[in-house]
Amino acid sequence: MRIKGYGSGTGNFGSGGSRSDLFRGKHRLGQKIHGKLIKNIADNMAWVDFNGDRLLAQLATPHPEGSLLLFIIKQLRPQIVLKEITTGYSEGANTLTLASAFDTARALFENRFTIKLRSNAPIRPLLTITDFMFFLAADAELFSCYMDAANCARSISDVLKKSKRGRVVYQPWLAPECRRQVTLVRNVGEQAGMTESIVEFDHNKMGMVRIELLHKDTTVAYKLKMQRPKHGSALLKYLSTKDYSATSLKLQSLGVTKLPQSGHGGIIAELLFRA
Repeated sequence: MRIKGYGSGTGNFGSGGSRSDLFRGKHRLGQKIHGKLIKNIADNMAWVDFNGDRLLAQLATPHPEGSLLLFIIKQLRPQIVLKEITTGYSEGANTLTLASAFDTARALFENRFTIKLRSNAPIRPLLTITDFMFFLAADAELFSCYMDAANCARSISDVLKKSKRGRVVYQPWLAPECRRQVTLVRNVGEQAGMTESIVEFDHNKMGMVRIELLHKDTTVAYKLKMQRPKHGSALLKYLSTKDYSATSLKLQSLGVTKLPQSGHGGIIAELLFRA
């Protein structure tokens, strides 16, 4: 990771010298330092706070804002070069940061998205991806909030990938009236071509809902796990009335069961913090 300093120091940087020079005066080669990611910019550029010294950094991989990162100083001149340390760092603390960052970014997006939907038209149970893109295109702040949440989900996927636990994506258009939407996609055992998708959301009446789908070839079998199963028949009826002819998929319902108490915290918590 290369560090760039811009302009003269202000605020905590004093009255003279560049940000880079002030950083060099405080640190030495080989030193390990913590940095907090303050603001992501384009192309993996981000503002990182190193104990009061804020520098613009080029990161090797994206991280959610608020992440606490550990670096070793590899070079101070002519450019400052830091290498991110992933081993030896507190995995538990980093995992907690990822989950917290996603929750925060998702909530910020949901709040703005709900206002946007209600100010335009009655909320439909399901938006198309095209509908959703029109909403984002019309509101730069909404787009920024969505990208923050999507990038946080991608960072969680990077953690899950190491243990082959699947991939997380954020698809709020699937349940626009709901909160805490997330989708998990993963391969199932040794079954060739078998994929499991879990679509999760929190509905004000149904509570936490998981739609677990097993997909192979053109057949999709799905089961509903619900915090309040009494609403299961209504959700099954809604899903059965959807037109899937364009996808050539054949859907098979496996019924409704009660979501275990351990699932009420959401699938992200289960995936990241299970023993």
